[in-house]
Amino acid sequence: MKCFILLAVVCATIGFSEQAITKEQAIEMYKKLAEECAAKEGASAADIQEAYAKKLPSTTPAKCMHACISEKIGFMKNNKIDVEGNIALAKKVFDNDAAKIQTATDIANECTGETDGDRCEASAKILACMVKAAKSRGVSLDDW
Repeated sequence: MKCFILLAVVCATIGFSEQAITKEQAIEMYKKLAEECAAKEGASAADIQEAYAKKLPSTTPAKCMHACISEKIGFMKNNKIDVEGNIALAKKVFDNDAAKIQTATDIANECTGETDGDRCEASAKILACMVKAAKSRGVSLDDW
């Protein structure tokens, strides 16, 4: 479950900056976004801590918080994964590392069928799919 928060951190990094930033700066940006989206979506302090603990969301407000984050960083659009947005983000964050960009593209493409009429549930399904797809490829975002 560590993959989501680190993926979100990576995406937050590129969602806020055209230039490379440190992992620590990305984490701070993610925390700021999480707090903003938690307030907007009614997520609790426990929901935020769950995200910081690198777990998939377990409550509806937590799922909505993640939907908010995903929409703000261009990760999700219209209750579906935004593959083109993910590829654009991957190109920026991975500094045109072709292998990492291809892996990110493959993972995003694998999850295109994940959707739901509810944006919060859609986000949760996409996140679960991406964690599973990354894990099946032996991807650890801890190293990215």
